[in-house]
Amino acid sequence: MKIILLFFISFISVLSQAQTGKLIYGSTVQTEGRSKDELYLTAKMWFTTEFKNNVVQENEAEGRLSTAAFFEYQPSSQSDARAKGRIKYTVTILTKDGQYEYEITDFRQEPSNRSKGISVGLLTHSDVFPDRKDKQKEVKDKIWKDIKNELNSLVFPVYLSLNEAMNTTNVPNRSGE
Repeated sequence: MKIILLFFISFISVLSQAQTGKLIYGSTVQTEGRSKDELYLTAKMWFTTEFKNNVVQENEAEGRLSTAAFFEYQPSSQSDARAKGRIKYTVTILTKDGQYEYEITDFRQEPSNRSKGISVGLLTHSDVFPDRKDKQKEVKDKIWKDIKNELNSLVFPVYLSLNEAMNTTNVPNRSGE
C-alpha cells in the first residue's frame, strides 16, 4: 500500500516546461540492478501490449520508445457536448542502467465533429483557456476546466499499467522468446 501511495504521489506531480507551459505527467523511476537493455525490452513489450495498433518509434541505442495515443473524451454535464471527441497525447520512455524516465504529454483535444465541434487544442498548465480574444472563450473555459479535471483519472491507468510492467522481471530475450 505504501508503494502504491508513493507512486501515486510521484505521478500526480505534474511537470511543466517553463517556456511553453506544456502539460507533462512524468517522472524518473529508479530500478536498481536492471540494465538499460532489460528496461528497454520491458518497455517495448509494454508498448505493444498497451498500444496494440499504434506505431511505436524506437531508438534502441538511446533507449527511447515513443508513441502517439488518445483517450475518448465525453464532456461532463457542466461542459459542452460539442467538445466530445478525443484527447490525443504522446507517451515517451527513456531507459538507462538502473532507471527509466517516462513522460505523458502533448495533450490535444479534438472534437469528433470537426465542422461543428469545439476544440481547445493543446492543453497547458493554464487554469483557463489561454486565448482571451477567442469568441467562444466562455464555453472553451468550461471545456478546458472539464478536461483538466478529468485528466488525472484518464492518465493514471496508463501510469499504473506502465509501473506494473516495468516492475516485472520476466523479460523476453532479444528474439522475443
